[in-house]
Amino acid sequence: MNKSILASALILASTSAFALEGDHWINLHIGSQHSDPGFYEDDTNDFYEYEESNPGIGYEYEATDNKSFRVGTYRNSLAEQSVYLGGNFHTKYTDGIAVGVMLGLSTGYERQYGMTVTGIVLPNVMVIIAPVRIELGYVPAIGKFGSVATLTAGIQF
Repeated sequence: MNKSILASALILASTSAFALEGDHWINLHIGSQHSDPGFYEDDTNDFYEYEESNPGIGYEYEATDNKSFRVGTYRNSLAEQSVYLGGNFHTKYTDGIAVGVMLGLSTGYERQYGMTVTGIVLPNVMVIIAPVRIELGYVPAIGKFGSVATLTAGIQF
């Protein structure tokens, strides 16, 4: 049910956004690198290795010089399909570089966190050479989970 709601929001946001005047991006999710090789599931104590090839696609509408809205899907590090919805809040680009944080919601992490929908807090650095952008995200270690770095490429249209 929650995946259906997020998928519907993805479709609605992407189709209505083309009427808006800001910048539009296609985001290509590439992969991640974890500080730990995997994690133990609480219920079964089974060990799962992280999947570090995380292909996916997303749409982003850059509403202002420092705020954008994102929707998309990718194969996450648990080898599950995730759907996400959120915003990226960042500094203005200076010499093609901006620093920000993505805040949002995502599905697909039930085995790791025990919840159907989880929050996203993803600090990031973006480097843009129009019409291409490279985004590096980083989440520090939290509790029993190690740190993770992410890589996404964006194409402006």
